[in-house]
Amino acid sequence: MNMFKLTGMDWVKELLTGHPIQFSDALAMPKHVIIHHLLDMIVSPTFYNHYIKLPDAQQTPPEIRNDPKLYPFKDCH
Repeated sequence: MNMFKLTGMDWVKELLTGHPIQFSDALAMPKHVIIHHLLDMIVSPTFYNHYIKLPDAQQTPPEIRNDPKLYPFKDCH
């Protein structure tokens, strides 16, 4: 039950930045549990493949693409 005067995104921001007990009271579980569930959801193939779209290298602005400090983010070779 939302007992706050805030609604929508303002309510979510208040929960995330407010006191941990307030978060637990509002959502009936600790903040770290919610964050863990959200991260699991985001990296799940169903969600990731549908909602996450990475741009191709040609869409990266030249000032980023041509700066070795910024691109590529990590050399994995």
